[in-house]
Amino acid sequence: MKIGAQIEQIRISENIPIFIMCNILSIETELEYHQIIIGRKPLTTYQKIMFVVNTCRALDI
Repeated sequence: MKIGAQIEQIRISENIPIFIMCNILSIETELEYHQIIIGRKPLTTYQKIMFVVNTCRALDI
């Protein structure tokens, strides 16, 4: 499973709103978030770390 799909699955299971995910990933728009989810825009190392720290869930990289 790709990282974007994992993030979306965790977001849904934890009931995290998209605007909170944008804050966690330090992005400005939902469009950028959707590009990450579909795999068009890769995550930086900082974004991966912030996701794990804020959700307390591991990513299978």
